Order: sequence, then C-alpha cells, then structure tokens
Amino acid sequence: MDPRIVGRLRCPVCAEPLTEAATGTARALRCPRRHSFDVARQGYVDLLAGRAPHAGDTAEMVAARADFLAAGHYDPVSAALAAAALAALGAAPVADEGQDGPAAGAPAATGRLADAPATGRPAADAPIPQALCSAPTGAAVTVGDRCVCGCRAKGAHAVGRPGPRHAGPATPTEPATPGGPATPTGTGRALGAYPLVVDAGAGTGRHLAAVLAALPDAVGLALDVSKPALRRAARAHPRAAAALADTWRRLPLADGSVAVLLDVFAPRNGAEFRRVLHPAGVLLVVTPAEDHLAELVDALGLLKVDPDKADRVAGSLADHFDQAAESVLRARLELTAPEVATLVGMGPSARHTDPAVLAARIAALPEPVGVTLAVRLGVYRPR
Repeated sequence: MDPRIVGRLRCPVCAEPLTEAATGTARALRCPRRHSFDVARQGYVDLLAGRAPHAGDTAEMVAARADFLAAGHYDPVSAALAAAALAALGAAPVADEGQDGPAAGAPAATGRLADAPATGRPAADAPIPQALCSAPTGAAVTVGDRCVCGCRAKGAHAVGRPGPRHAGPATPTEPATPGGPATPTGTGRALGAYPLVVDAGAGTGRHLAAVLAALPDAVGLALDVSKPALRRAARAHPRAAAALADTWRRLPLADGSVAVLLDVFAPRNGAEFRRVLHPAGVLLVVTPAEDHLAELVDALGLLKVDPDKADRVAGSLADHFDQAAESVLRARLELTAPEVATLVGMGPSARHTDPAVLAARIAALPEPVGVTLAVRLGVYRPR
C-alpha cells in the first residue's frame, strides 16, 4: 500500500501506528504490539477489529451501483464534491506530484460550488471512466483543461459549455449559505505535502476518484464495511487505498490526519469525524433532498426521503462541526427501463421491494423515464 496512506493509519485494537510487512507471498499491516491485519489479494486491508454488525451492500447492489455510476448519471455529484474539495483546500499548493509549491499562474480558489476555478494541472494517473463526459451542463467543473469527473474532454467542454453527451442544466439551485471562511489562510501548508482524502462509506470509490483527480497532491482512502464494494474501491484510483472498517466505531486513522472527509449517502459519526479531521480540514456531506428520485418513489413504491433528513444531519454533527455552506444540486436524468432497475437495485429499496412487483411496475413506465437527481451538499468545518 502507498506509504503516504499507511503512515496515517492506526491499529484498530490499540491505536498504534501500522507498517506494512510481508508474510510469505501475502502482505499485512502490523503495529508494534504485534496486531496484524491482512491485505486481501483484491487490494484492500481488513481493519475491522471484531465482527461487523452487518455486511453492508451485497455484491448485486455494488454491481448495480458500479454500472449506474459508470454511465455518468451521478457525475454531477462527483463534480460538485471535487469542486468543493478544491475550493476548501484552495490555499494548498496544487502542483505535479513530487514538486513543492503552487502551480505556475494558478489562481486562488473560491468558496462557491458554481464557479470553482480552473486551477493547477490535472494528474496524469487519473482514471478515465469514459471518452466524453456525460455530466449535464454546468456540472462539468474543470481543473486545467480536463473535467474533474475524470474524463479528458477538452475544447468547449473545458470552459463549462456542454459536451456532446450533455443532457441539460445541473447547477446548484440554492446559493451557498455563509457560515465561515470557505478557504482558511495557510490551509495547504498546515495539511502537509500529501493531503489525505477519506471517503467514509465509499462504495465503489468513484466519488473519491473524482476528488483525487482534482487534487493531484492528495492521496485517498476508501472506508466501507462491504467487501464487494472495497474490491472495486481498491482499484478506483492509483493514489487511493481501501480498508474494511465500520464507520460507527473508532476509525483506524490518526488524530487530525485527514484533510478532506467525504460522506455520500452514508452514516455520520460526528465525534470520530471530528477526531480524525485536521483542524484546517473540511467535511463534505451529501444527502438526498426531499425530491430526490421523486418520480420513482410513488410509481415504484420506493422508500421516501425523510422530510426531517436535513435536521437530523445537522443534529448529528452540531456538537463537533460548524456548517460553512450548503448547496442543492439538481439535474434531470433520462433513463431507460433497465437503468431504472439498476438505480433501484443499488439503493436501500432493493431490500424492501418484491422483485416481481418491481419489474412489472418498471415495465409499465414510458421511456425515457424522467427522474430528478436532487442532493444537498453540506460543507462543514471542525469546531
């Protein structure tokens, strides 16, 4: 595993530092007290001390999510996260790996998602999920000459105009709510040469990969309790690693070691998030808005978004974080019936809907199926 990431990890049993060691043909992470944690052949390390309370997403759910995300439908979310991370760490030097200092001529980042600047140079090792970005107009935030979603689209797309596959507008519909400085002075140097981006409940790691593509000096760690998800997350980006961990327990990370913490549709452990986040770091939380996938909820009998969701999120973080900004991102998705089935299959409704009934209801929908993507992106600073 990347030593820049291993150096931030801590033993889940005794909280001592970990180092990588060979055990025959296998690899493991060990602490000074001889606790050992195997690195699976698929690339992730098991840092779960004891049994997990649940197994997380099944292989079928993870496969559905991978297919749906690979089609680009949630790229606006990835782009918004990447732009927010870039803005939050705007004082950090954005340079080629191995260099020390800011990229020549790179302007300072702002705190708004809608106008994230073209800053720095793209990382050559960033993944290329597709030939042309499928992000809707306005969601294609760029770094240098490339979209932060990970594609290499240039030209008109690179300055924010729609590429050949763009479907329609997808911009924050509510302005950022001021609550603190978007870019604290000195953030870059305070966070060190290799800022660590952690995705708690990372799934396949696609959002983490997009953020790493926007921050070429950063390394990333995907945390999840689902082994099928981690097998994919471990390969999501060359500068990322993956670890099996329960985010409701103590996180296997050093105090103050994380620069950017992502939480996308995942549980929020406010106390642990605060412990591992650097005082100059940022927590980015994505939750569904009330009208997220609204067209499918009644038609297919899916689980509804809790109308008190925003209040519950704020309450879970209030003792440890101050909200610096919030934006709502909306986009219109045009889906085929198989894509609708994939979308349902990757979420919690997959466990609560009779497959035969669901299939019949999806078959009755006229194609293309118009669906609203609506999420809240909260930007939080540690207290």
